[in-house]
Amino acid sequence: MLRALRVCIPVLLLSCLCFAQTSDSSDSNTIRVGVANLLNRTTRSFNAGLYRSQLVRFLNDFGDQKKEPIVIEAIALNATSRKNASSEAASKGCQYLLLTTVRDFSGLGSVGVGDGGITAIPGVSIGTTATGDRRIIVEFEAARIGRLNVVSQGSFQPTNSPRADEQITELVQMEAMRVAHDLRKDQVDWRKGE
Repeated sequence: MLRALRVCIPVLLLSCLCFAQTSDSSDSNTIRVGVANLLNRTTRSFNAGLYRSQLVRFLNDFGDQKKEPIVIEAIALNATSRKNASSEAASKGCQYLLLTTVRDFSGLGSVGVGDGGITAIPGVSIGTTATGDRRIIVEFEAARIGRLNVVSQGSFQPTNSPRADEQITELVQMEAMRVAHDLRKDQVDWRKGE
């Protein structure tokens, strides 16, 4: 019995040590991004927490692809302002902060140029869908915590979604795909610069 314990204990300790080393190396390949609550700058109301949760889920889905060596872990934050979200993200161990603003799309309308000069074209203006619903635009910005440089930034407009809730879902999915790509690229570039 004593001999069996002498063999089992070193094997158990060795396996624990190996597990600890592999978990440390996988953590170094994980990027933590704090996702602030969406800031609503539209004329309509929506559940910002719901869409933030969708954005977190999409980021985690795009961030955990088998072929990618760098995994992205999205963490939901309660703050919306840059200052509050940055401190909350830092306290949760995030390396990046993602801020998202939803705005009404303000198109200038449709115009045409012809023999009579510049004239308005009747019909749907640029800022509305075919059913007359106002379109929205999602603007986003991701930056490293503690640094001023922006890593990922852009805006998206919906393609075919007529309803505002479908538009926001479509846009946060496009945002998540773009941000996941840009964060991985920044992480690779940052590691090369070390």
